[in-house]
Amino acid sequence: MLTRFEWDAAKAATNLRKHGVSFEVAVRAFADPFALTGPERVERGEQRWQTLGMVDGYLLLLVAHTVLELKADNRIVEVSVSSQPGGPTGRKGDGRKGDGRKGDVMSKKSVKHEVDLANLPPLSDKQKTELAALAARADEDIDYSDIPALTAEFWKNAERGKFYKPTKTSTTVRIDSDVLAWLRSQGKGYQSRINAILRREMLESLK
Repeated sequence: MLTRFEWDAAKAATNLRKHGVSFEVAVRAFADPFALTGPERVERGEQRWQTLGMVDGYLLLLVAHTVLELKADNRIVEVSVSSQPGGPTGRKGDGRKGDGRKGDVMSKKSVKHEVDLANLPPLSDKQKTELAALAARADEDIDYSDIPALTAEFWKNAERGKFYKPTKTSTTVRIDSDVLAWLRSQGKGYQSRINAILRREMLESLK
């Protein structure tokens, strides 16, 4: 399943110069199954979101974005503002000074980038160097001039794994007969219920 990201080319270049984060790297935060996504603000009638996710085990990034379209078979996300690494508080910047848009329309110099979040392509040597440099950056060297701290409301209401769609693997398990009977007694889809129960327990154990 492909997710399409769109961003303004000029904004991406500015973000890379100022914060050292390319948008090609930033979108990998959406592949984190434990990424947190919450509403940020409404601007010109458009809901803005923030997604905080781990990028390939290197560091957390906070990506501010809009969602153009969200379907069961295809997710289209517009990354419209900045992202950058943060300090030990887990904040990863979201530059708010402009977004490369005129009115409610993205500028003509836009980039469209499609990626399968459940099967990311390998990092290039350039991207590995970029992430290593970000991970090594001291907290005091991070530019927070246009970055508000995440609010308590974000941590309270953020949705985990909003954009992550895990791949399925077939397996055989042995479970108690009464457990199976209970699962089936709730109607169709007992296998999905098994997965949901296991995922809930996994997430709880990782808190």
